[in-house]
Amino acid sequence: MNTEKLNAIKEIKAAISEIELDLSNYERFSDERTILEKALGDLEVLVWKMVNQDLKGMTTELSQYNKKLKQLSVDIKETDKSLKKIGERIAQIAKITAALVKMVETAIKAGLM
Repeated sequence: MNTEKLNAIKEIKAAISEIELDLSNYERFSDERTILEKALGDLEVLVWKMVNQDLKGMTTELSQYNKKLKQLSVDIKETDKSLKKIGERIAQIAKITAALVKMVETAIKAGLM
C-alpha cells in the first residue's frame, strides 16, 4: 500500500471518528443522524475497497514470488548438502505464503473482502 493511499485511509478514519462522536448530538431518527450514518457506512466501504484492491494485487505478487521461492529452495538443496536445511526452510516459507494467498483469494471470492 503506497503512502498516498495510507494517508487517504488515515483521513477517512479521522472523519469516521468525528462522525461517530457527532452522532450523539442528534436524535435517533432525525434527518441529520440518518445522513451521518449513511456517510459513516459509505466511508467504511471506501476504506475496505481501498484495502481490498491492495489485497488483490498482493495475492498476484505473492503468487509470483512464491514460485521464485520454490525454485530457490530446489536450487539450494541441489547445490550443496550442507545447505539442505536452508532449502527446506525456504520451501516451508513458500508453503506458508501459498496458504496465505489461497486464504485471501478464497475470502475475496466469497465476498468477504
